[in-house]
Amino acid sequence: MFKLVAASCLVAAACGQFVEPKNAKILKEQRFNAGDGRFGSAFAQEDGTVYREETSADGERIGQYSYIDNDGKTITVRYTAGKDGFRILEGAHVPTGATGLESAAFVAESPAQVAAPVQ
Repeated sequence: MFKLVAASCLVAAACGQFVEPKNAKILKEQRFNAGDGRFGSAFAQEDGTVYREETSADGERIGQYSYIDNDGKTITVRYTAGKDGFRILEGAHVPTGATGLESAAFVAESPAQVAAPVQ
């Protein structure tokens, strides 16, 4: 009987460590406004999610976020966003070309010509 109770306690403790992301509590939150147009924010959650972003006076943003994937590995992405769009600066899990730096240029195709209906 003791083994059953001990095993049940171990299983309950292990299950209790997993937190659904939607229910994760924010452990720490910070915001700043430098007064010269620069501002930013950061937070950390109990599920391992961490976010940080700073915005310059001209609106350019640089930031990073991290989370724990299904295999328990921490995934971190560094990015920039602004007048040139969103770009991933670092992210070991991101496939080559997905950063936008190595990908092919976008070329818009002209719309297909549709024949007039025969009457």
